[in-house]
Amino acid sequence: MGTKKVVIICIYRSPNGNFNVFLDGLLLLLETYDACNQLLMVCGDFNVNFEVGGNRARDIVNLFESFNMRPLINEPTRITADSATLLDNIFTNVALDDLEVIIGDSGVSDHCYQLVHAGLGSCDGPVVAKFVEKRIYNHANISRFQSLLNSEDWSRTYSSSDPNVCFENFHNTFKYYFDIAFPLRRFRAETNCNIPWYNSQLRNFANDLRDLHKLYKKYGDPDLYAAYLTNKEHYTKMVGLAKQTYYENLLSSKRNICKTSWEIIKQEIGDRPKNNFQVLNESGDLATDPKIIFRF
Repeated sequence: MGTKKVVIICIYRSPNGNFNVFLDGLLLLLETYDACNQLLMVCGDFNVNFEVGGNRARDIVNLFESFNMRPLINEPTRITADSATLLDNIFTNVALDDLEVIIGDSGVSDHCYQLVHAGLGSCDGPVVAKFVEKRIYNHANISRFQSLLNSEDWSRTYSSSDPNVCFENFHNTFKYYFDIAFPLRRFRAETNCNIPWYNSQLRNFANDLRDLHKLYKKYGDPDLYAAYLTNKEHYTKMVGLAKQTYYENLLSSKRNICKTSWEIIKQEIGDRPKNNFQVLNESGDLATDPKIIFRF
């Protein structure tokens, strides 16, 4: 949203967790950011059906509304053959006129995705493309750098008996030629997420699957839904096969299979920091009972 800063918070409420403890934690979270007069978007799976209502759904909505935050989702986000429930939602204090909400099918989950487009009309300034500065270390630049160093007589390096002065002269000369040979150049920052095994066939099939889901939502035809489920199952198998084939080929092309395997695992799970969290019991004290802890 331009130069405006919006804090985005993701939440998952376990269906087996203590609901009152969840509300207390949510209240503390909202009070913290409300004191900073911060724009907020709180999104996630709350595991209550907002469409039907009920005490828990009303408690969550009322809590958000007390901080001037409104829900953006008003249609089912989890659709199965037997039910359609609104379990996922996005609450925000951003002006609703600035937002456009799209709900669609991801093709790999039984939950629909929720996409929010933030309007730029209320921004404080224009959106500026992001750039990064890089040095190019190719063969030509390295050869040029070596040639520049060879052409220098380095007499200034030994012009003083003070070693600190000598080093500073050396460093300045070295840095001067380094900047000539490897100048900083501006490149537009990459924003696309490159998934090596995700090919054009999968992308086209996913687009067709989303179109089929939109048709079902528009007309409610059970035959369309049956076709959607069949194609979704086929798409899931295609994704698994494409991923398996890619990594099998990658492993077969490497000599150190063990090292490559660990690199694949790290790539899949990412760098996850250790979770240093604590769980409170219903009295607000630190929980030590494993049964209570694992409920969360």
